Amino acid sequence: MKDPHNIAQRVICFGESFWHASGPASGPLGFPVMMAYHLKMLGADPLLVTKVGLDEQGKKMIRFVEAIQLNTDCFQIDYDYPTGVAGFPHYGRKREAWHSVTTDETCCRNKDDVSLVLHSTLPLLQATSRASLFVLKEQHPRHLIYVAPHVTALSKEAVQRSLEGAHMLYLHIRELEEMTGWFAPFAAFNDRITFLQHMFRIPYVVVSLEDGGHCINAQGITHTVHGNNPASDPAVSMIFLAGFLSQYLSGMSIEQAVRFATKLQQFISHKGDVFTPYNSDRITCFKEDR
Repeated sequence: MKDPHNIAQRVICFGESFWHASGPASGPLGFPVMMAYHLKMLGADPLLVTKVGLDEQGKKMIRFVEAIQLNTDCFQIDYDYPTGVAGFPHYGRKREAWHSVTTDETCCRNKDDVSLVLHSTLPLLQATSRASLFVLKEQHPRHLIYVAPHVTALSKEAVQRSLEGAHMLYLHIRELEEMTGWFAPFAAFNDRITFLQHMFRIPYVVVSLEDGGHCINAQGITHTVHGNNPASDPAVSMIFLAGFLSQYLSGMSIEQAVRFATKLQQFISHKGDVFTPYNSDRITCFKEDR
């Protein structure tokens, strides 16, 4: 029997990291940070590849990753530029530490030990992080890409290159509509997904819906989970992906992965803190909403 809590291979989480310093929501942000945290909670040993400044926000980020015992072999310090601050269009206009995140032999070794590379489209904004991402993509071709908001503000060519051959694509329905508009007019939601799958050879597409639910197209078979919260926090919706991945990488069926991910998303939503500590057993025992 497969162990749903055993993710044997390494997952690399590459790219941006921010420290949100204002209001009650002060804390870490960034797709790689979010995924690394929740995969760690769910039994994986993710490798976080990012860069922070040698400032107070950077020190807080370092304390955060140390507290949860994340692998920091490729966690980098920039002595010239500050830790990232969230907020588009700020991402690409002011030089920040994560813009120059790099890869080296430590990050690229043991190709067979890496199950998946996770990254968003944000590293495409700057030359250094973009080049590093493509090196990592060549070293470890099996990757998941998150299409971040405002994707059409990026280079179309760079986005296309990052999508090519992706194993899994995660994006909000707004980005699905925006990005497919680059190529052709589409009337149907499913046609947009099918187009991306065929054009870029992507077997798995996960779309976050406006109501907080998700649609998963797994090699042509669609699984839809409807939500009941149109004002759902995008970060909470993103946690669905972490739950889905934890089960998928453990060898569970798509149906099992979707069920577990739904329970995780609801658990975090009830807690009201995207960085609440937990383990897989707590999610398994959690009674989801009906």
